[in-house]
Amino acid sequence: MSSDAVRKHSDMKDPFQTRYGPWALVAGASEGLGRAFAEGLAARGLHLVLIARRKKLLQSLTKELQTLYSIQVRTLALDLSNEDLIERLIAFTRDIEVGLVVYNAAFPNIGLFHRRSYEEHKKLVSINCLGPVALCYQFGKLMRQRGSGGIILMSSLTGFVGTPVLAHYAASKAYNRILAEGLWRELKPSGVAVLACCAGAVATPNFRKSIDDSVNISRIPVMRAEKVVRKTLRALGKKAVVVPGFLNKLHYFFIQRIISRKRAVSFLGRITERLYKTD
Repeated sequence: MSSDAVRKHSDMKDPFQTRYGPWALVAGASEGLGRAFAEGLAARGLHLVLIARRKKLLQSLTKELQTLYSIQVRTLALDLSNEDLIERLIAFTRDIEVGLVVYNAAFPNIGLFHRRSYEEHKKLVSINCLGPVALCYQFGKLMRQRGSGGIILMSSLTGFVGTPVLAHYAASKAYNRILAEGLWRELKPSGVAVLACCAGAVATPNFRKSIDDSVNISRIPVMRAEKVVRKTLRALGKKAVVVPGFLNKLHYFFIQRIISRKRAVSFLGRITERLYKTD
C-alpha cells in the first residue's frame, strides 16, 4: 500500500476510536446504565472489558454484543470493593491498551442514615469512592503517558446538594463530580478527557427496585439509559460535567441558582422521603 493510501485509510478512521480506543473498560456493566454504555461503545467499534459481580449477566451481554458487532469482549466477575482491585485489573489488562474507562458501578445504600449498618457505609466508600480512584489512578496514568484517552465517572444530580434518605450516596456522588472536575483540568494538557455525568432518575432495574411500591413511577421524569449514554459520549472531551436531559438541567438550575441551599435540601428531602423505600 502506498504512503498516500495509508494516509487516506488512517483519515477514514472514526475519530472517537482513534482517541478513545482500541479498548474501553466499563465497571458495573451487567445491566442498566453500564449495559447501555457497553452497547453504545460496541456500536462505535471499541473492544470491551466488562466488569461486574454477576458472571452470568456478563456472559449473556458478551454473547449479544459479539453477535451484533465485530468486537472482542473480555469479562471479569469482580466485586469492586475488593482490596486487590488494582492488582486484578493490571493483570487482566496487561496485554491491551485501554483508551476509555467508564466507572458506572455504585452501591446505593438508600435509606435513613442510621438504619444502614456501618459495614454498608464502608462498602459504599469502597465502591463509590475508592473504586473510581483506583481506575483513575491506574488507567489515567497510562493514558497520560500515551497522550490520549478518556475517563467517565457517573455522578448524579444528588451530588450537587445534600439529599436526605440518600445522604451518604449523594456525598459519594459529589466526590466523583469534584474528582472529575479536578482531573479534567489536570489531564487536559496531556490529551486525556475526563467527564462527570450528573444524571437524574434513569430507567434501570436498580432504580425501579428502590422506589416505594406506592409511588406512581409514570409521573416521575425518568430518562432512558440509552439517551443518557448518547449525550454523555457526545460531551466527552468538550466539558468537565454534563447534565443530560432538559428537565434535569431545569432541576439543576433551580436547586443551584434559584433557591438557597437550605431550602434546596428541604425541597429534595420532601421528594426523596416520598420516593424511596426507607425501611
